Amino acid sequence: MAQLKKNQLNQILFVAVDRTDFASVESALTASQMTAAGTRKFYGVNHGGSAAMTSGAISKVLSLVHSGIFRCTLKAAEANYDQLLVRITHTSMADQILVYDLVDSDDSDILSAITIGNSRVLLNQSRISDVYSMLSDFYSDFQSRVPKAVATNSQLSDLHSDLRSFLAVMSGIGSDTYSLLSDLQSDFQSRVPKRVANASQL
Repeated sequence: MAQLKKNQLNQILFVAVDRTDFASVESALTASQMTAAGTRKFYGVNHGGSAAMTSGAISKVLSLVHSGIFRCTLKAAEANYDQLLVRITHTSMADQILVYDLVDSDDSDILSAITIGNSRVLLNQSRISDVYSMLSDFYSDFQSRVPKAVATNSQLSDLHSDLRSFLAVMSGIGSDTYSLLSDLQSDFQSRVPKRVANASQL
């Protein structure tokens, strides 16, 4: 059931009943009569702290909804309390004393929060779907370029042979390079003795 919301325009309904039997509806009572000879007051309190009770006249006039049924409109400032008591009096009817616990968030706020949450979930699902689709496309493209059986035994054998040849060539190059360096060192040593003879040779 919806409740009155704090610090917001609120409307409450009540039935004007006979002040003697408290049951018979005062169907002949009009809004102008209620305004002329009636009173409309609010009493508000906030929970916690030491805030005192606040009271005042309800500024908006009552409006007639149907025979004996009236609507009372409260401005935001008149409904800015944790608990609110509304008292409406008239000489032709029993006093109406209505008590309400006001809320910070009502059903519409909760619905909005749920709707926003659902929207975010749907957005995230959409993003996840996009990522999944992208990965799926990538995977399909990858599969088309690289078959499941990446290489047959002969391909692996060829690759192995090529690798061995490459390593053998590299080994040969390394050996040739070592020999060349060795020859260069020997030639250099033959031309320049260990102990240099004189400064002119240097």
